Amino acid sequence: MTKHEYDITEKIYVDIDRDWQADLIVFNDDVNTFDWVIECFVEVCRLTIEESIIKTLYIHYNGKGVVRSGQYNVIVKMKNELVARGLSAIVGRSREN
Repeated sequence: MTKHEYDITEKIYVDIDRDWQADLIVFNDDVNTFDWVIECFVEVCRLTIEESIIKTLYIHYNGKGVVRSGQYNVIVKMKNELVARGLSAIVGRSREN
């Protein structure tokens, strides 16, 4: 699934139900440093440093990755903050649904 397809999915589900389980998906870029991404994951997503390092490396080598999963209302706030900090992130439908 491409970033464009995720963007469309995000817009569709936002209007349907704000109570569903969602994934916070972050995309790799050539702009942000590893240290900055790790710091963002710790501060915004409340991950440990170890979890943040693992997820940052996964995203770097795979192009994208799920950083957190949870209730849409919580995940969308994290996504908005990561985007405000310069990361490329979207909310997708959780695999659990």
